Order: sequence, then C-alpha cells, then structure tokens
Amino acid sequence: MERPQNSLSHQDEAALTFARRSLVVDNAELVSDRPWARTLRLSASVGASYLKIVPPHQAAVLSPIAALAERFAQHMPRVLAVDATQGFMLSADHGGQSLNYGSPPEQLREIGRASCR
Repeated sequence: MERPQNSLSHQDEAALTFARRSLVVDNAELVSDRPWARTLRLSASVGASYLKIVPPHQAAVLSPIAALAERFAQHMPRVLAVDATQGFMLSADHGGQSLNYGSPPEQLREIGRASCR
C-alpha cells in the first residue's frame, strides 16, 4: 500500500528527531520525494531549513557533501548537521529556487557546471 503523498514515514519521523536536536521545528512539509532522496522543509520561528533523507545505501555521500558545502559556502546552502549513518542532512534555507528536473538539458548542464566551479 502506498503512503499518502504528504504523509511522513517512520524514517521521516526519525529524521525529524535528528533535526530537533539542532533546532526547534514548528512544521514539516514534504517538498520532494525522489528515489534518491526525500526533502522536508522545516519551518520555525527563526526561519526555514531543509532536511534531506537519503536511502541507507547512499548515506555515505552526505559527509562529502557537507565538506563541499563548507569549502564552497558562497555557492551552497550551509549544512547545520549531518548523520551519515542514518542518511540525514539538515541545511539552512539557501534562499534560491528548487531545481526543475523538467528544465531543458542545456540549462541543467549549465547548473551543473556552475555548481562545480
């Protein structure tokens, strides 16, 4: 049986417990549900943040992503906390727009090149 589109899974609840160790969460909204990750937008009185939840077999990528975010802070959202064992990454609101996966290939390539500079 499929879960309703905006319902939170047991893994989401565990990730929220992880996030609440770093900040007060007033509301959690599912904003992306892809095979490679789920993303929740967390609202709080101090602003928004994002909680990325990746499958266990991909959890090891989160530590390198956090290192890249620190190294290229002017280009990437600030990582607030990571649990690479569980597959959770909490990041600050970057103030940008979500990636439109339906964008033309040329635009996606340009975004990829810009993120690697």
